[in-house]
Amino acid sequence: MWVTRGGQRTLAVVPTAAHRRHPTMSWAQAGWRDVVRREPAADTPGMREQYVCHALFAPTKARWYLEPWRPAGTLAQVVAQRCNVKNG
Repeated sequence: MWVTRGGQRTLAVVPTAAHRRHPTMSWAQAGWRDVVRREPAADTPGMREQYVCHALFAPTKARWYLEPWRPAGTLAQVVAQRCNVKNG
């Protein structure tokens, strides 16, 4: 579901219990396909990398906030910045 946080449009994703139990790349990829099926506007490289980062490294968070206004980065860059790449 799209929400507004800090004046910015953000996609709030609530992972399933199965995705929480299986923080692997294959589960992350399957979950991302489901997100895009439900919210096609989310299909951007930056949001994909944020999703994968959360799926692999923050599976127990209640919600994962994916922000289209954040710059895209490699998965390594996104992970290094705790799933939230900074502008500039």
